Order: sequence, then structure tokens, then C-alpha cells
Amino acid sequence: MSPLNPQSIATKKAIRKIRAIKRIVIIINILLLTLFLILLSSCQKEPTHENQLSTLTFWVTMSVDEANAVRVIGERFAKETGIAIDVKEIGIFEITTKMELAAPAGKGPDLLSISHTSVGTLALMNLISPIDTNIDKNIEGNAGNASNEILNKLKDYPKPLVSAFTFNVPDAQKPYIYGVPLTIESYGLLINRTLMGNLPKTVEELIKTAEELTRDTDNDGKIDTYGFLTDPTNLYFTFPFYDAHGAYIFEKMDVGFNTKNLGFCTVGGVSALAFVTKLTKKRSDAPALIPKGITYPIISDLFKKGRVAAMIHGTYMIPHYRSLGIDVEYLPIPPLADGRECRPLSTLMGIAVSAHSEKKGDALKFISFLLRPENLRTYFEASDGVRVMANPVIYTNEDYRREPTLKTSISIAENSIPFPNDPAGELVWDAFSDSVNLVLDGKTNPKDALCDMQNRLKIVIVEMKGEK
Repeated sequence: MSPLNPQSIATKKAIRKIRAIKRIVIIINILLLTLFLILLSSCQKEPTHENQLSTLTFWVTMSVDEANAVRVIGERFAKETGIAIDVKEIGIFEITTKMELAAPAGKGPDLLSISHTSVGTLALMNLISPIDTNIDKNIEGNAGNASNEILNKLKDYPKPLVSAFTFNVPDAQKPYIYGVPLTIESYGLLINRTLMGNLPKTVEELIKTAEELTRDTDNDGKIDTYGFLTDPTNLYFTFPFYDAHGAYIFEKMDVGFNTKNLGFCTVGGVSALAFVTKLTKKRSDAPALIPKGITYPIISDLFKKGRVAAMIHGTYMIPHYRSLGIDVEYLPIPPLADGRECRPLSTLMGIAVSAHSEKKGDALKFISFLLRPENLRTYFEASDGVRVMANPVIYTNEDYRREPTLKTSISIAENSIPFPNDPAGELVWDAFSDSVNLVLDGKTNPKDALCDMQNRLKIVIVEMKGEK
């Protein structure tokens, strides 16, 4: 056997040492990789009850300024609770469709702003959750406390406003409140004081003055100024005349509406349509007060140009009209000469909780936070001081001095009739417009038009609801 080479032996020892070090490095790398994967996995786990305080998604159908006001309120909420509010602006006519597609897939909001007119539809589709059920037994945390806080605050709100967000889903134990009212949008009589010096005290006075002001001043065959304009086919703005004559959309029940009982094919409904139709007819020695084919974009444009003395409209355009130098007065639509009121319709905007949200408790906490007077004021101030809030206690004398129309807007809203929140109400708009157009075109008379419309609506509503 050849003798061992000391250098060879040292080399072999060095090699074994290097291999040992490599094995240790490999083992350490494996351990580090395993630890990294464990940490990564823990970060990706579904939130537990302890880390639910994360982010609520809020879909809003508001103006840009109002949406930004909600973001400010959300920042305050985050500081107090640790829960962030992610505000996403959605078109008001898109929200129902987007909710229907996104919410069941887990991609919808936790909170959403809605019109009260969509409450019935969203409730029947199980897209919004009631806030006054045994919600504390179904969701995390002390949501029951937040729900009770909201309900206690709503006790100070006018009952019709809360009723507008209340709906009775078939087979439910009782009607539930599906949202909280924030603002009320209604309308009155906008007057250009430069054209109409004397304010009308009755509808009859309004029409008489309008007849004097509707004229062709330069004899070119075209009307230069209009005394009074409205779109006769638009149920929303002409409804006060129907209300004054005793007509109605659906019979109002203690809770909800009897959609089998419509109030157009009545003596009052026919009288109202006859009155409105007369305004579109040419007079013996003068043109018609309301021209055929008039629409609200046209009316608003004429008012901006100083060519309309009075029109039925809301307050949201008043700041713009003032910026054009128009001296605007805002009044309730006057009563008939015999004292019958002309009550307008109204639309309420509010906030609801998604039925598919996994954070309903936190969502209710935010609603309760939003209803604090200081937060409602932030929202109100974002509207340039013209928005009518559902909670009137937030107003100050400075608000009334800054915006002269505010008191009038509040009184109009308090006397308004919220449009029915039943899904059947959406069927009425086009049916009414089509029927009135038939009358204006001379193809039928007011009675036949309204009675035919009402009979058709009854059939469609029964089919829609699966009733007998």
C-alpha cells in the first residue's frame, strides 16, 4: 500500500469541510424559505374578527362636491374607529344594475347611496339589508348597538321620510326599514322677478298673468317671452295639478301602497289632464301658453335667456341662474282659488347597507356616525347651502341668511308627497307620458287616455308581481 500523501489528506479534509458548509447553507436557505412562505400565507389569510377593522367600500350617487364631503367624513370615522371609507362614484341610473351584477360575486360595496324610489326593487332582489331586524344576531361585533343608535336618531325624523325607506317584502314578518334618509329633492315655482313683478297667490292668478306675458313683442310670428312653462307630459312636475284635483298614483296604505288601486281614471285625474291640456291650446287672439313638444332642457335654456317668467323646477339650478344675472324668486306652487293645495312629488336620497357585505356591523357604525349633526352639516355645506336635509336641526340662522330660498325649500319638502317606492311605480312614468301625448296630438280625450292607461297598468303590475 502506498503511503498517504499529507497534502492529499488535507485536501480531502478541506473538501469535506466545504461540503458540510454547503449542506448547512442549503438547510438554512430551506428554513428561511419555509419561514417566508409561512409569513406570506399568514398575510394572505381571510380577515378574522380581530382584523376586520379595514376598509368599507361606499358607492355614492352624488355630486362631486358631496362625494368629497363624504370622503372628509370618512377620514373622521377612520380616526375614531380605524375603519377606512373608500368612496366610489357611481351613476345614479347605473347603481341598481351594477349592484345586481357585482354584489352577489363579492365585488359590490358595503354601503350605497340610493334614491328611495329604488328601495322596493333592491329589497326584493335581496341587494340591501334591513337595518331594524335582528341584525345583531346575524353579524359580527356589537352591530345591534349601532342599529339601535340609528333607529333612535330616526325617531326625530318626519315619519313620511322614514316610511319612504320602509318596504314590506312578501312573506316577511313585518315591513322593515331598508335605508336612512339624508336629503329631500322637491320643486316649486321659479320666477324671474324682472318679468313677473306680482307674485301669484293662486294657480288661476298664475295663469292669468302668464297669458299677459306670453307674447310676440316684435311681431315676427315667434313667441319672445313665455309667462309660464312646464312639460305637460312629465308626471313629476305636473303632479301638483293632479293632486289638487284629487288624483293619486297608488292608494296609500298604513305601510306601502295598494298598487291595484290607481287614481288616474277618476273625476279628479280627468279634470287635471283637461286643465293641463287647455294650457297647450291656442287662444282666440293669442298663442298657446305652453307650446307643443316643450321639454325641460328647452324650458331651462329659455329661462337662462330671460324669456320665461315662471316655471316649475327644483332649486339646484338657482345658483347658476343667479350667476347669469337673473333675479330668481322661489315659491311653493300656489293653491287653486278654492284653497285646494298643489302638493309636489319628492325624491329622497339616503344610505343603505348591501345585503352581500361581510362587514354589515361596521357599515351600520358608519351610518350612525354620518348621522351626527356635525357630519350632516359637512354634507350640507358641500351643496352650496341649497340642499334640503332630512334632519332639519342642523340648520342655523346663518344658513337662512345666506340662502333666501332655503326656508321655502324646507316648507315645500315637508308638504311634498314622496313618490311610491314600490317597483310598480317605475311603470307609471312612460305610460303616463304616452297617454298625455295621445291627448295633445288629438288622438283621444283625457278620460279615455287615463282610463286606458290605468287598465293597462293594472294588468302589467299584476303580471309583474305574480298576483291574481
